Amino acid sequence: MVEHPKIVIKKSKMEWLHDMFVLHENAKAFYRNALLTISWLKFETTLYFTWLSKKFIDSAGTNPT
Repeated sequence: MVEHPKIVIKKSKMEWLHDMFVLHENAKAFYRNALLTISWLKFETTLYFTWLSKKFIDSAGTNPT
């Protein structure tokens, strides 16, 4: 039976802290980008429905026949 060697990665505490910091910063950036995207989509949707309602209000005063 062949015994496979175990791979052990030794990191110092500072390396672990740095990795955790980078992960935390990446998570914050991802969350911030998601919020910005959602708020931008809300803004675009509001503009579209404002334009659409104005179009319907303007067309309500005219007689198409």
